[in-house]
Amino acid sequence: MFEKISIILIIAAACSRVATGRLNTTELLRSSIMSEAIQTKRCPKCKQVFLATIKNFYRNRAREDGLSFRCKQCQTQGAKRSYQCHKQQILQRKKLYNKQYCPRYYKTLQGYLRHIWKAMLTRCNKPNCKAYKYYGGRGIQVKFACFKDFYDYIVKELKIDPRGLTIDRIDNDGHYEKGNIRFITHRENCQNRQRKGV
Repeated sequence: MFEKISIILIIAAACSRVATGRLNTTELLRSSIMSEAIQTKRCPKCKQVFLATIKNFYRNRAREDGLSFRCKQCQTQGAKRSYQCHKQQILQRKKLYNKQYCPRYYKTLQGYLRHIWKAMLTRCNKPNCKAYKYYGGRGIQVKFACFKDFYDYIVKELKIDPRGLTIDRIDNDGHYEKGNIRFITHRENCQNRQRKGV
């Protein structure tokens, strides 16, 4: 209530000074900024009225006033409750993310092969990929059912450590499948592409 009365008094004082010619444009702008600065906002969660400033509300550019829907205290409490309810799922996702995207993981055999696996799927299945026209656009497919099948084939049947090598199809028109893949150096792969015109 006090804030509303203050806004009304500031606006009334500014209008009277404009009418008498004692308030220039700069002062009018400053007074309007002051009136905006002390606008209030009601938090629907705790039902309290706060000054609509970033001291009481988090920023949210998606909203019209640029502030979050609830006050900082209510939003923080809500985030804590949500974390406690979904703690196991959040930690599990974080662990999986660290496992798949940690630089140390890429240095392992499994991490390196997973990187190659994802690159194969991207080239063959995603039209937005620049190399799609050379792979998926030509009908090349990944014939392995899942990453585990691909990993087991490399480790148990080919029995090689492909780290530092690149994957290559023996038959350029064949698919990524058992019996048609090998691992060669990057230089050999570039030479093959030049000969094949890929």
